[in-house]
Amino acid sequence: MISNITKNCMGTTDFDGKFNGMRKAQSFIVYGMESGQTEAKIQSSTRLGLLCLDTGRVEMSTPRANGAGFAHFSFDRFKKITKFSQITEEERIELRDFIKGTGGDLVGSVGILSVNTGASQL
Repeated sequence: MISNITKNCMGTTDFDGKFNGMRKAQSFIVYGMESGQTEAKIQSSTRLGLLCLDTGRVEMSTPRANGAGFAHFSFDRFKKITKFSQITEEERIELRDFIKGTGGDLVGSVGILSVNTGASQL
């Protein structure tokens, strides 16, 4: 379900993922994490979701042609139409370790800096 884990110009993580309800894999970005946060906010060009780095549970919005945002995700949760998936333990550990390696106060390059302090605390 998860492959091609890389670091992006924002200093956070990108990966390819295919979860329940998806026909093919999409590229996802992991948003910067705050202290104490164990759920990673992930977004592709059509979906937004939460990936729990402690359990491997993924909750994903329905696809939106012009892109899904946090409002869409909240609406889908309210309507109880979000899709749930579970990544394998190996994928969870690999992704968690990679995200942890991107942690820091100001990470990124190319004029884009992100606060990702929570990632280093995983």
